[in-house]
Amino acid sequence: MEKLKLSLDQEKTYIVHKNKNFEYLGVIFNEKEKIYSIDNDRLMQKISKISKETKSLNLQESIEKLNQHIIGFKNYYLQVTNNHNQLQQLQNRQEEILIQKIIDAKTDKTVTRKEEFINILQNALTYLPKENFANYLINKAYEEIKYKNPVKSAQKDIGKKRLHYFKNYLKQSELIVSKMGTYLYYARGKIKLRTKNEATAAIPFNKVSRIIITNIKTSISNYLVYLCSKNRVDIDFIYKDTPYALLTYYNTVSQNIHQKQLKLFSSQTGFNYAKSLLIAKAKNQINLLKYFNHRRKNEKILKHIQTMNAILEKLKKAKNTKALMGYEGQISSHYWSAFGIIISKPGFSRTHKDSTDAVNQALNYAYAILYNKVQSALIKEGINIYYSFLHSRTKNKPTLVFDLIEPFRQPAVDREIIGIITKKQHLKQNSKGLLDEKSKKTIIQNIQERLSIPTKSRYGKTALQNIIALEANSLKNAILQEKERIKFYVAKY
Repeated sequence: MEKLKLSLDQEKTYIVHKNKNFEYLGVIFNEKEKIYSIDNDRLMQKISKISKETKSLNLQESIEKLNQHIIGFKNYYLQVTNNHNQLQQLQNRQEEILIQKIIDAKTDKTVTRKEEFINILQNALTYLPKENFANYLINKAYEEIKYKNPVKSAQKDIGKKRLHYFKNYLKQSELIVSKMGTYLYYARGKIKLRTKNEATAAIPFNKVSRIIITNIKTSISNYLVYLCSKNRVDIDFIYKDTPYALLTYYNTVSQNIHQKQLKLFSSQTGFNYAKSLLIAKAKNQINLLKYFNHRRKNEKILKHIQTMNAILEKLKKAKNTKALMGYEGQISSHYWSAFGIIISKPGFSRTHKDSTDAVNQALNYAYAILYNKVQSALIKEGINIYYSFLHSRTKNKPTLVFDLIEPFRQPAVDREIIGIITKKQHLKQNSKGLLDEKSKKTIIQNIQERLSIPTKSRYGKTALQNIIALEANSLKNAILQEKERIKFYVAKY
């Protein structure tokens, strides 16, 4: 000290034996045990301050406030203190606050999905290192919610199990054949699959409700086709993204339905049906955008929705087919622009035949699956699928299928394709620029699940595939009764 020309100020200096505790700048030094702690009163004041400052804040705001305290603590006290028990007290209080904020957000539905909670919590700092901190907090919060409402939680668990059962049942009941060179035949109560003289699978016939063949090099025995027809098992044929055949049981189209459909084609009632189809389609487009923008709150998507709503009001007042189709085109243009924003592909353009990008190919492939389900439903009601209201009649094309599929594209297909893309599920092309087999399988599974999930409708809560059948039946009754107007399916989220 003499060399440095320094000296101690006797009035401001406190000298203590190294084995005796002393306090310096808010930290109590225990040199004997090498424990450096915060004064207990100071610690309690800090915990109380944290509690008060976060009391009226939401989850995101609470994280920001807690992070400020943690950063300040680490920059000051944590440079010296090593009392694990005190750090744990601070950590415990932080967790209690965040768990309660998660419960509040879940209860008032400002945040509803675990993925959203994880995104919000990923920026939360901690006093002590903790792995999977976000998941830990979410699980704790969900447990507390469960204990507070045991009956509601039990009902929710039952609902989840029921949904899981429906999904598994549909996956097992729909036989998908994608491997080229496969031969399907019936033997001993089972549908058997053979490739290159090797048996590859055997499925009990009575568990299969539909067969989907996704290539043009698969063979099927005549007897199996007969049994499928007799037992009402549809066989769909799809190649690339186009349905090219459907084997189904049917009702003969009556002359009465023929005549009434033909009569409606060029009548005011037929125009009313066409308008109702486009109103339902537009509402489903708008509702789907609202559903995906509920949490995104993207101003561009909101603007598209507002414009679509304004055009929809004009569509409702359209007096002729030309005006009707013009408004429909405008609404769809805004819809696909917003669709592109949701999937992070601004400028996305919807293409139909010979699409080169994976998104359009996925949409077309999924529509092909939906197309055959709609066609099957119409055939089973005995309706002539070549007499339409909305689409122009074209030689050898089932244009009524094109009509009825319109309100189902958004809830059954578009929603699932957005989910596949935003959740980063497999969606890739092969060396030929077409969807690879894994992508096709992902799409089929997602569409299967969507069609099997019970959803709200005017028919009650039932699976979407049942709603398709009920809509076909409703259309048949409207035609037979010559109703002037009919409402088509509008999805509710």
